[in-house]
Amino acid sequence: MPVEVIGWIAPQVSSEIISPEGPVFDKDVIALTARVHEEAGFDRALIGYFTNAPDGFLIGAHAAAATTKLGFLLAHRPGFISPTLAARKLATLDQLCDGRLAVHLIAGGSDSDQAKDGDHIGKDERYRRTEEYAQILKATWTADAPFDFSGQYYDIRRAYSSIRCIASPRIRIYGGGGSDDAIRSLSPHIDTFMLWGEPLADTKAFMQRTREAAGQNPITFSVSTRPILGRTEEEAWERARDILSTIKKRVGERSFNPGNAGSQRLLDAAAEQDVYDSCLYMALATATGAPGNSTALVGTPETVANAMLAYYDLGATTLLIRGYDPLADAKEYGEELIPRLRQLVAARDTDNDHAGNQYPSADDTEHPQLDTSSRLTPCVRQSERRMRGGSSNHTPRIIGLDDQEFFIGHFGIVIPAVLVPVLDVVGLYTNVVPAVVICTIPVKHRLEEILPTDSGCITDGERVVLNHSAQRPPEIQRNNP
Repeated sequence: MPVEVIGWIAPQVSSEIISPEGPVFDKDVIALTARVHEEAGFDRALIGYFTNAPDGFLIGAHAAAATTKLGFLLAHRPGFISPTLAARKLATLDQLCDGRLAVHLIAGGSDSDQAKDGDHIGKDERYRRTEEYAQILKATWTADAPFDFSGQYYDIRRAYSSIRCIASPRIRIYGGGGSDDAIRSLSPHIDTFMLWGEPLADTKAFMQRTREAAGQNPITFSVSTRPILGRTEEEAWERARDILSTIKKRVGERSFNPGNAGSQRLLDAAAEQDVYDSCLYMALATATGAPGNSTALVGTPETVANAMLAYYDLGATTLLIRGYDPLADAKEYGEELIPRLRQLVAARDTDNDHAGNQYPSADDTEHPQLDTSSRLTPCVRQSERRMRGGSSNHTPRIIGLDDQEFFIGHFGIVIPAVLVPVLDVVGLYTNVVPAVVICTIPVKHRLEEILPTDSGCITDGERVVLNHSAQRPPEIQRNNP
């Protein structure tokens, strides 16, 4: 299946090597970061959760307003609001995002951090609470009638939500954790289990345990790493060592005692050796205490893409990547790393199809992909080329019924199919109607499949809007450590 690539959005530019500058909430930074990721070809961007940070729901709403295709993965900690209320808030944001939202449930790895927001139950209980939370979210999004839920942490009576997700039947739920409690509680109820970048052997073993705990749930996996690229292997490793040196100067030499199993596993692996597999660099996790996504894949884009493919081969159909220079790295990933990765995955999928192998995915049953390649007329390809060069700011529309022809025209003009060749001959096709797409597909499918990838289309399932005036991100300057 196609790989999902996730990036990172924050309201302020900062990292382990870049000190925060400017306001804590910078709406221009949010919009710019979202557009950079969209332009670079990311599928989603993670919006993190921190006890001292701005609200992620509003960050997501603003980022969605600045983009047309980029999806969002909103980190959310159960326990602070009712799951039925959270379900309505998430469904509302999904409506604002035009169906581009997913949620990442975080039980909370630190007791002291949870206490900052008034939560004092133990970590094992937090996972059991998150298990109930996920079940109630799904019921709120999908129940056709009022429902009850009686559990250890939530007692819900006749809950029902009128606001629903655009995604059918609901938005995807991601989650993660390195402990046995996390695996046992989350695996049967979430769609994607998120892992940090560990050695391949450890990752394979963890995935196997998670699949067994998931039972009949067709769970998928995500692996998070911090790619460090160079034009040559030597250049990439020199940059990695510079980043390590900068972190050590900022943090100092110190020992860490993490409060979660995932961080401890990273530190244990790093204590064994600095580099695993082809290019997994563990020293950066050691220097930071492995508080999260902190292991790096180091090398040329080709080397790193192949290293990411190795995780995909294990079953990680989602790969989250974040740089130490967030904006410049995201742009660089889009230039070579992401395209190379997608090529490798496509080739691997072809091999797997021939061998009869498939990785399970909730998307396979909930969001079937539409193959339109055999149903496009030659006019579509001509229109795609012209649309890319179009300069009109008017909004074209799509109309039609199931299995009928669709006509897109500027200025609200609807063009009958029979007139398109005539218009093309007399020159009106390019001058008067700069973009016409004609095809025959069911209206209820995702229509952006037939449109150019750079057209900035959004869809509500019945209508497509093309934004020809979408701003391109400005040039990003790299911050050298």
